[in-house]
Amino acid sequence: MACPLPHITPDNCGTSAPGGLVTIEYLPLAYIDKVASATLWSFTHNWTGAISAATEWYKLHASIGDRGWADRFVPTEQGGHLERSVTAKLIGISPQRIDALEKMKQYRYLVRITDRKRNRYLLGDLQHGADMDYDINTGTASTTPQAINITFKGLTPYNAFTNNG
Repeated sequence: MACPLPHITPDNCGTSAPGGLVTIEYLPLAYIDKVASATLWSFTHNWTGAISAATEWYKLHASIGDRGWADRFVPTEQGGHLERSVTAKLIGISPQRIDALEKMKQYRYLVRITDRKRNRYLLGDLQHGADMDYDINTGTASTTPQAINITFKGLTPYNAFTNNG
């Protein structure tokens, strides 16, 4: 399989993250067969089987800090929802990475994270995808590396789904 966004990270298609990093997988909602994938959700916050899509999950190996993802409950008249986000730090800046990230901003995503203990979490659902945005740290301090922070952020009524199979 050719790497779809090779300028984001050289090992974009690698199968496992190097030590100390986590794997964030993302899939544009536009590529998912929602009818075939809808039966994969359970009320126990698990998903079963493979999500049917026109492409494989894209992989990003990055640092997400100690916390992983962040959830914030936002109350509404209908009860409320979760504002969920995960930010990944990629060391190094290049015009090719920035161009690829600009193209990614056109989609909404389903995001899957494998943490350092090899637990897998699915953030979001088929109706509530995450937006992607980024910011650049130019590394002005002598000890601060140049980096791009990529954030997937979205609203969902669901807790994170798990799949450790």
